[in-house]
Amino acid sequence: MLLTRQSGRLQKIIFRAVEGPVVCFFLLLIALLLPDQGHWYSMQQSLHILLFASGSIFFLFWISFLYFHHDTGLVKNRLLINSCFLFSLASFLLLLFPHQELLLRFSHLLLLCACLLWSFFFLSICWDALKNNKGEKTEHTDQQELEYQLRLDQKILENTGEAIVITDAAAAIIDINRAYTQITGYEAREILGENPRVCKSGHHDHTFYTSMWNQLKKKGKWSGEIWDRRKNGEVYPKWLTINAVHDNAGKVINYVGIFTDITEKRKVEKQLKNLLFYDPLTKLPNRKLFEKLLAQALLNSDFHDQSLILLCINLNKFKSINDILGYKAGDDLLVQVSKRIRSCVRETDTVSRLCGDHFIVLLSEVKLKNCPVHLSRSLLHILQQPFHIAGKEVFVDACIGISVYPDDGQDPESLIKNADTAMSFARKRGQGNYEYFCAKMNENLMQQVTIERELRHALEHEEFIVYYQPKYVLATGQLAGVEALMRWQHPTKGLISPAEFIPIAEESSLILAIGELGLKEACRQVKVWQDQGLGRVPMAVNLSSKQFQNKELLRFVMESLDQYEVRPEELEIEITESTLMEHPDDVVQLLKAIRKLGVRIAIDDFGTGYSSLAYLKKFPVNTLKIDQVFITDIVYDMYDEAIVTSILAMAESLDLKVIAEGVESKEQLEVLRKLGCEEVQGYYFSKPLPPEGIVKLLEKRGP
Repeated sequence: MLLTRQSGRLQKIIFRAVEGPVVCFFLLLIALLLPDQGHWYSMQQSLHILLFASGSIFFLFWISFLYFHHDTGLVKNRLLINSCFLFSLASFLLLLFPHQELLLRFSHLLLLCACLLWSFFFLSICWDALKNNKGEKTEHTDQQELEYQLRLDQKILENTGEAIVITDAAAAIIDINRAYTQITGYEAREILGENPRVCKSGHHDHTFYTSMWNQLKKKGKWSGEIWDRRKNGEVYPKWLTINAVHDNAGKVINYVGIFTDITEKRKVEKQLKNLLFYDPLTKLPNRKLFEKLLAQALLNSDFHDQSLILLCINLNKFKSINDILGYKAGDDLLVQVSKRIRSCVRETDTVSRLCGDHFIVLLSEVKLKNCPVHLSRSLLHILQQPFHIAGKEVFVDACIGISVYPDDGQDPESLIKNADTAMSFARKRGQGNYEYFCAKMNENLMQQVTIERELRHALEHEEFIVYYQPKYVLATGQLAGVEALMRWQHPTKGLISPAEFIPIAEESSLILAIGELGLKEACRQVKVWQDQGLGRVPMAVNLSSKQFQNKELLRFVMESLDQYEVRPEELEIEITESTLMEHPDDVVQLLKAIRKLGVRIAIDDFGTGYSSLAYLKKFPVNTLKIDQVFITDIVYDMYDEAIVTSILAMAESLDLKVIAEGVESKEQLEVLRKLGCEEVQGYYFSKPLPPEGIVKLLEKRGP
């Protein structure tokens, strides 16, 4: 059809160009070139007649064309047509007077004007034809672009990742794209003509769909998450947007639904939620989620007027298992611990891993007052049972702190903190214990924080001094040496006993600085007494367990001896029995290195620890110091006497010197003398003295 229309337009152009103007133009040209006399005059007259005839026909053609076709594009040439016709007619009439030369010339002039007008008319027609042809080409191009755009839109719809479904006004499916088939599994032949409800999952009730259609009718658009069913029966979530399509009258003619499968998105969101709110190792709620659950439980507790119980659980020896068996073994242990805790509580209770080896249990709707006690004992018992890790049998202990809502806190943070505080106090009592929180615990903790802060200032301002307690040879009563004891000269509180600040210093890193200060000052004092001519005084110095974990201890001992020119045999290092057992292999190597220098080694508080006598022979020990607990009642308690007797016999067999500390009475001294103890020290002889007090004793002793 398009080619037929184009062909008709070309024929019209050719007809316009050839029918009149071309013929007239050539006839006029011939008439002008012929001579005016002779037989040529007759030929000119004939040409004038032909010109007039053709012009008349051409004139009548255009008049009829304009009348029947109403071609407004040709109206503008009407003046030219009339002018050409009149000039041709005038030129023809003037030829009727052939003997008038002037009229003949005027006739030729009119003929020339007619020729020019016909030429101009011809060019005008050609120009119009060219413009019309260009317009036809533009129209054809526009149609091609429209057809291309339609094909492009169709290809985009077919290849888009979003599923598209089009329904009529009655919600019958009339078209789908390829993504719809890929997501739902339905081919076009299976779904066309059906209602979209064939994919309904059953997850939504009637109210949901009613609300959706009400909004669609009211606003012409609805979007949201909806669950549908695939052809294979699988239920999946999708994000759906429905738009209503209206005609010019505002009537709905179509609905267009566009949706995407958000199954993977929901999986990723779930994974992120697990990472954010759950411990990746034990799969238990983490601290963040536990606090949210606890806040909600507090609201429920207020509503039902019931108590809530928190149990904070801490494992012992967990770090040792990590160090010895590796982190994977430690992870396996935490997983097994979490399962055992879960097995002891109800389904309605919440178990969370706060951090590291800290777990916490939330008991809701507690009706029995002794429930926390029974549960704590059950948890401690089950956690003391052997764990099988990396093919080995592993044992751990635990301690538990208990806080109660609303007595011990009104918000999640304070309840967790107070349960943790109670757990710390239970740990100080020893593993395998539980402790209820009480307000005094916070007071003690506040006091500890204050003391720790003041200890740091004391180190900066050199407030520590060293006192010395004499040791005597029981057989002769002579001064055998002294033991250096650290004292804190507080600017406002006065002299503070080490029993008050040493435990706090040991829980922090301050004990390292304080211990080094004591060792260095003790060596310096030995040098001072020597320079005063008081002779050499054997010096005993206590070192904490953390100092023995310091790799620089050996170097520091050597530097202190060299700096003050103290002979190694004049220095004795005292170490507690519990320190020996914490890291026996490492301690043995360090003690051997110190003993190799010539420094003597003494075990302090002997008999109160958990060491085995088999370990004792491995340590390079010179002296055993019997703890005061066996000396206090030695006069009245035969068991204490029996223990001291055994220690003395064992020491004699191992060639070890024995010192009894804490002697406070003459009766105690006599029992020890009878049993054959070698050296003693205690308040019966002297309290710890400042350096000046020891000088007086040394002066009495003589050089």
